Amino acid sequence: MRYIHQFTVLLLFLAFAAPWAARADFVGCIMSHVVATLEKYQELGPPKGLHKDHGLIALASGRKMFYDYEPARASKAGKAKPTVVLVHGLTEDLHSWDDIAIKLVDQGYGVLRMDLHGHGTTLAADLESNYSTDIIDYRDNVDDVIGLIQEKGVKNAYLVGHSMGGGIVAEVAARRDLPFRIKGMNLNAPYTYRLDSARAQMPQMALAENILSSIVPKSFMDMIMDPVFLDYYTFRSFRPHVENRYRLMRGIPEGQPLTALQSKWVDAVTQGAIGVMKGMRAVDVTSLVTKMPKVPITINMGEKDSLVPNHMHEDLYNFLKALGFDIKLNGVEGIGHALPQQASGFVLESIVDGMAQPAGR
Repeated sequence: MRYIHQFTVLLLFLAFAAPWAARADFVGCIMSHVVATLEKYQELGPPKGLHKDHGLIALASGRKMFYDYEPARASKAGKAKPTVVLVHGLTEDLHSWDDIAIKLVDQGYGVLRMDLHGHGTTLAADLESNYSTDIIDYRDNVDDVIGLIQEKGVKNAYLVGHSMGGGIVAEVAARRDLPFRIKGMNLNAPYTYRLDSARAQMPQMALAENILSSIVPKSFMDMIMDPVFLDYYTFRSFRPHVENRYRLMRGIPEGQPLTALQSKWVDAVTQGAIGVMKGMRAVDVTSLVTKMPKVPITINMGEKDSLVPNHMHEDLYNFLKALGFDIKLNGVEGIGHALPQQASGFVLESIVDGMAQPAGR
């Protein structure tokens, strides 16, 4: 019987790891050729709409991050309004906040947003500097968001995150001895903890996982299943979304073929997002809440969100409320996961309302 089990494991590994190995080799080829310099990235036609203070900045970590910053204006009383720090989600970049950022600036609020590692212009800098995007440690993004806020001299920050950015924001807030004050937090469809069940959403993965779980330890099963799921199947499912967004942001019609460089860039963005996913596995927002300042928190969720289930947002809300946080949970009817784009007006209003609450640390 032992040999039958071993043979079964071998067959499953060959069935699922072989296509992954081919994908990994393909992606390795992409990553070695795409975007050799930042000048090439400019050929891709990055979208406009940035404020005067924007660009790549070298941070204390030794890494570079692309940012866009508009300082807060002073009120009639001479006191500056808070600066809203906008942290985007997976496969996106700072331009996912365009509508909200413009309106916040019009109202006198400061806005600081960035392309996280593995995304946007920061990804181009990552590739140029040989920063590994195979697995992007979430702490690199947390450290550099904090470093960017400090470099820009922001003292009074209101933290806003979408999806993965919600997890990054929670990690930022949980850090001690921050060089700025957190006025509040606004989490939109936030990443809360690793969803092991995501693999089971695919029938072939569920079948293999059910068989393997009765034969090998979970740690070994992860070693086999995660690379297959992320590097092969997730790449294949993510890429159309990344390409559609790329076309939308750069005004490329659906029927118009991408250039070879543009197509390679879409591949690189897709693989960068997978590297971020691997590095986010250790994030568990529920384990951070006791370290977070008790500032007002708003959680927004799209009631049709199929990526981060509503029960995760509800569980986080109940957990924070039980600990005495001043917290609100808003459900947006008819909206899925992409709240900053699909419900920008609602998100904007919730941010402004949140900043009207008494300040935290």
